[in-house]
Amino acid sequence: MSKKTRRGEPIERQKAPSRSGPRRVQHRRGQNTRLRWAAAVVAIVLVVGAFAYYARGTSSGGVAVAATADLGPLTAGKPAGAAGNFRHVSTPWRQGTKPVLMFIGAAWCPFCAAERWPIVKALARFGTWSGLTVGQSTDGKGGFGVIPSYDFLHATYTSSYVTFDGKEIADNSGATLQSLSADEQAVMDRYDSAGSIPMVYADGYVMLGAGYVPTEIQGQAFSALQGQLQHSNAATSIDHINAETNLLTALLCKADAQQPSTVCANATITTIERGLQ
Repeated sequence: MSKKTRRGEPIERQKAPSRSGPRRVQHRRGQNTRLRWAAAVVAIVLVVGAFAYYARGTSSGGVAVAATADLGPLTAGKPAGAAGNFRHVSTPWRQGTKPVLMFIGAAWCPFCAAERWPIVKALARFGTWSGLTVGQSTDGKGGFGVIPSYDFLHATYTSSYVTFDGKEIADNSGATLQSLSADEQAVMDRYDSAGSIPMVYADGYVMLGAGYVPTEIQGQAFSALQGQLQHSNAATSIDHINAETNLLTALLCKADAQQPSTVCANATITTIERGLQ
């Protein structure tokens, strides 16, 4: 044994006769068992912590960020044209009695990443999101840098007024994620025969692309953009996100008989509605 004194243990015990050896070994085995259990507990805590960290997402600075649907109040933002980048193509598609907002996108897609922000904010006015996490587009796709976004893959949405039908068809590497249902494929074949993404459909209006240019939010941390929306920052990108949000809101109000009135009776929303066909 080492001749050095161990902290808290007298020299006499280190020099005890051999008959006490087994007792000391048993003591060390007990210590080793406790250490192994402690290590196992620490490992479990680390695994659970890591899972929670990545489930919540990270900002570009590596700090865990909660993805919330609370993106600030209803503003006076309006689209540049009567229907923004949407075009009127049909009567509203419904599932049961509810009008449908359909979004078909992919994780790698920069325009999809940009459009998820107003979709999350608009739908939060009609119902409740759960399971939203942080996502981002793939760097370099379409000539764009990283676009911060939400991840809809495991999110759910419930509402008494509208139905959200969202599909993410590919991950950040382009591998297939979700396949389209027959109804979704029929809508896409009819109004988006080239298979462009994102495709957004609401109240008989369809848009292939986003309501604003992704470069406006390129390279931003998710947490920073989320905070700017929550505090109604004056940045042009925030104005454009809010304008697209209000357009989506007006389309849904028009389709669901102006419910809820607390949202649909807003002066900005009714003004946008009047400009729609």
